[in-house]
Amino acid sequence: MRFATTAAAVAALAALLIPSTARAAPAATAPGKAAAVPGDLDPAFGTGGKVTTDFGGDDAAEGVALQVDGKTVTAGYSSAGGDFVLARYNTDGSLDASFGTGGKVTTDFSGGYGEALAVTVQADDKIVAAGWIVGSAASGPEDFALARYNPDGSLDASFGSGGELITDFGGTDAAQGVTVQPDGKIVAVGFSTASGPDDFALARYNPDGSLDTSFGTGGKVTTDFGVTDEIEGVALQADGKIVAAGWSGGPGGYDFALARYGTDGSLDASFGTGGKVTTDFGGTYDQAFGVALQNDGKIVAAGLSGGDFALARYDSGGSLDASFGTGGTVTTDFGADDQAEGVSVQTDGKIVAAGWSAASGSADFALARYDTDGTLDASFGTGGKVTTDFGGSDAAEGVALQTDGKIVAAGHSSGNFALARYLSVGKPQQPSLSITKNHTRDFVQGKRGTYTITISNQGTGPTDGSTVTVHDTLPQGLLPTHIHGPRWNCDLSTLTCTRNDFLAAGSSYPPITLIVDVPCTAPLQGIDTATVTGGGDNTIHTTTDPTTIKPDKNCAKKQQHH
Repeated sequence: MRFATTAAAVAALAALLIPSTARAAPAATAPGKAAAVPGDLDPAFGTGGKVTTDFGGDDAAEGVALQVDGKTVTAGYSSAGGDFVLARYNTDGSLDASFGTGGKVTTDFSGGYGEALAVTVQADDKIVAAGWIVGSAASGPEDFALARYNPDGSLDASFGSGGELITDFGGTDAAQGVTVQPDGKIVAVGFSTASGPDDFALARYNPDGSLDTSFGTGGKVTTDFGVTDEIEGVALQADGKIVAAGWSGGPGGYDFALARYGTDGSLDASFGTGGKVTTDFGGTYDQAFGVALQNDGKIVAAGLSGGDFALARYDSGGSLDASFGTGGTVTTDFGADDQAEGVSVQTDGKIVAAGWSAASGSADFALARYDTDGTLDASFGTGGKVTTDFGGSDAAEGVALQTDGKIVAAGHSSGNFALARYLSVGKPQQPSLSITKNHTRDFVQGKRGTYTITISNQGTGPTDGSTVTVHDTLPQGLLPTHIHGPRWNCDLSTLTCTRNDFLAAGSSYPPITLIVDVPCTAPLQGIDTATVTGGGDNTIHTTTDPTTIKPDKNCAKKQQHH
């Protein structure tokens, strides 16, 4: 967790370290509120929407990411061994036993002390965690540290040295954010004191973990805003440009600070002033801790100002967006010392910020949701705000959005990993699966034919992550030779394919291809039948594909000879 250096924040830190048992636990939503409204804890996750995980020490999740199959990956640190620690959870919040040991992984950087502060999932489901390391393995007092894991939680030996790498900028260095480019290159961001006080620091790595020498100087970039500068979050634009957000300042206070870099690591002169932007909210301590991109290219940064949640939105050129809040900035008071640590943008453009609030005397998870103009979304929680008490001192450090719209916040509670999942919409919306099957032309005896099966969701809500099963029944006489589809698990002997990832309303899964042999004895007419079930849709959906099979002269000759 990162704190501003205000007296109020110091008091909040003390509250976090000293659990309070004298107060009643506040509900996530106001008493008497109807069930299933946006911002309510999701009862299908963990215990009443909450999960905690103990690694045996003082543990905290600092980063959260979602896999394509809906599983949640968190990364952070534990004082028990001083290592990177990760946990992966099933869609119901239970630890995923197929990951590491009982759902948990610890990584020791050659006897040093390390903390993971960010995590991301690659397109191939490998997991990258980034943070810092000190000790025998580090070249300096503190260095960037990254580890990459296979989907089962084992270290990926094809990355760095046995799955780990350390990068020294020449001073005290720490990675605080990480993202993966479409080409598989990895960008880690944070700070370095190599040139004096903290500067923005970025490193880009090839997929094997070697520094990408086409980026900056030997794979590394530092940027000085004037005094003390740190990157806390990173986002990757569709054009490959890198947006880094954090803060800059000195003894007199801090301001939001953003920088945008070209694909070669040079500052993008079309952004702000020479690639850099600072924003003063009018308070002493303004710090951004998270950044997200909207579909229209606008940039949203979130953090704190004057002990309140603070957000700023910028257009693609780095100017504050006057259509957002007051001149491009918004602050939100939960009633005491509050701080946003992460931000995400929903598909409908609404913005979710997550962090903590000490309004109840001891810190609790805090979330706020904003409409596209920066006003609090009155349909979410109480007037746009939600707090969640785990029974101790709690803080969310990151937030992620599932494909079904549900909101996952991760952080810590009284020395344990802590997660909460919230509903994004009121009345649960329902999926309705449809199945279509077709073939491109008439089949011919003695040849092969191909069917294509497509599953779509025509309902008002996403599938629920339970297994979707497709089963096919071929016309008499046809012989299956191959059945497959991206991310489908298919069995040729039963002509069955399954998957259990979410399918958003209005979307389709990748199609299934079924290849068959058409014997010379195959009837000239047949009907193929296929069904789909599951995904939270209780109806069995069926489709038929009438199939005409043309005779072949070679088959006729063979039959005459017999």
